[in-house]
Amino acid sequence: MKSQKSKYLIYSLIAMLTFTVSSLRAENLKKVMILDFINIDKDENFQYLEASITDAVQKKLKELFEFQEAAKHKWERTADENYIFKDDYYTKTAAMNLGLLHTQDIVIAGGFKIQKSSKNANEAVIVSSILLLDISRKKVLSSFETKGPADNRIWDSVNEIAQRISKEAAALLPTKEEWRKKGGQSESAEIIPGPNAIVIGAGFPFLFVPAAFSGDFTSQTVFLPKDIKDTIAIELSYERRDFMKDNFIFWSKIQYQKGGAQFYVENDSKPLTADLSSFNLSAGAGYELKIWKGLYTALLLGAGYYTGTITLDFSTLSVLPLDENGKELPSEIYPQNAPTILCAVKTGYLINRFAAFEASVSYSRLFYSSSNSDSLSVGSSIVFRY
Repeated sequence: MKSQKSKYLIYSLIAMLTFTVSSLRAENLKKVMILDFINIDKDENFQYLEASITDAVQKKLKELFEFQEAAKHKWERTADENYIFKDDYYTKTAAMNLGLLHTQDIVIAGGFKIQKSSKNANEAVIVSSILLLDISRKKVLSSFETKGPADNRIWDSVNEIAQRISKEAAALLPTKEEWRKKGGQSESAEIIPGPNAIVIGAGFPFLFVPAAFSGDFTSQTVFLPKDIKDTIAIELSYERRDFMKDNFIFWSKIQYQKGGAQFYVENDSKPLTADLSSFNLSAGAGYELKIWKGLYTALLLGAGYYTGTITLDFSTLSVLPLDENGKELPSEIYPQNAPTILCAVKTGYLINRFAAFEASVSYSRLFYSSSNSDSLSVGSSIVFRY
């Protein structure tokens, strides 16, 4: 009885500890949206500062604080769907509405103008207006301006903007050291890549249904790609993550397959050679599931068209076969054309925000006019995200 009570006590303590840690994480780790800083007057000479100021602010905040940053491609889609225009990002109305729609805790927004210096009419200054908004309470936490030279010291002015925002954010966000002392895991270090991906991969089939041809070649034999065992496929594909909805994927792919094999014929001790060369164009949809930090898995479904040739070379035989007219036949070409369906499961790991490595297992079925063929393949690929 005492043993059972002790178990209940231990389980209760574990449950309480888990709840406490979860509550601590939920309470302290803020969701932050950093909007693009806007060139309010559209001064073409300073348009580049929109990206430069935004990058400087993001970099400074990530160096100092622990928070969850909203993925840009996701909140941009929310803005497009709700007719919140980029030119208005620096305004309280646009920033507040976007934060509410995207369920954020804090939104940082701002814009800048280039004006003449009040002290010297020949000098230009950059004047920045910045907002820090508390979305849950629908109030402005901080609103301020910064001024700095817009000449060869412009980058000092950009750094000053980032420094000033970080000072204001110190009252809202825990520093990395504070978060670690509370037992939290780093979330701002989470890799947030862009939604687009270029995938370069290679693979090979390892199982065929029906089995590959293994008998002696005769004039009645009809070859299919499954009969060429030693093949490798090289592919190039484009993927769009968060397509229409979060975690959904649209993909398209071109695959080139090359391989060769040897077959024996009746009444000849020498083999003939067979060479496969083909292309497969396909497209489809999928769903991605994040497992832990940079680790993820995805399921892809699609359809396409397979086209290519298998070329038989009879020149290695002791005696060349004859065609229908009785002439020697040095080679023969088997066309390979078929609609396809396919399914793939892949697991990947983000090396950084621009690159990932993936391993995959895929199933495909080819629908020929007189027969069908199934295969399983394994492969690996390098992914470039942007």
